[in-house]
Amino acid sequence: MKKKYLALPLLATAVLLAACGKTNQATSQAKNETLTTAVTAEMATLDPSRYSDTTSLEALQNAYEGLYRFDKNNKPVLAGAKKVTISKDKLTYTFYLRKDAKWSNGDPVIANDYVYAWRKTVDQKTASPNSQRFEPIKNGKQIAKEGADVNSLGVKALGKYKLEVTLESPISYLPELLAGPHLRLKTKK
Repeated sequence: MKKKYLALPLLATAVLLAACGKTNQATSQAKNETLTTAVTAEMATLDPSRYSDTTSLEALQNAYEGLYRFDKNNKPVLAGAKKVTISKDKLTYTFYLRKDAKWSNGDPVIANDYVYAWRKTVDQKTASPNSQRFEPIKNGKQIAKEGADVNSLGVKALGKYKLEVTLESPISYLPELLAGPHLRLKTKK
């Protein structure tokens, strides 16, 4: 008799746990999703232009997505962009952004967001420890090191979802440079 009653709670527990493991598509696509993560040290900043520590970088990588991201083989693949065309001289990259990319408030991520964020990062006033990542972009080094006009950075929006990046000279590692958290939401005044 005892074996029979013991099997019933075990079976009920197994069914309950199996049901908990299934995800409802509507639930997984809820608008108010939250990511909770543990960190090993205090985050210095959540500003993609100002981080220099690995704890902040880890949090930023969980919150922002660049034009590229690294796949499971550590190779850059398109992420924030759905397509890229490269000029024959390999100086101009045109990115066609994903129209389904959204900020946490629901606003679309648009080309002008990249322009704003990258200009902010190379601007001497920001004093970004990450400005060197944009030095291969036309005038990036002159802006960061010599204080040239930030608007001369070789990045411009050609439309809401079309971004043009012009380089100083061809480089083979641009996708690696553009993988990661280099985007920030504009603060509204």
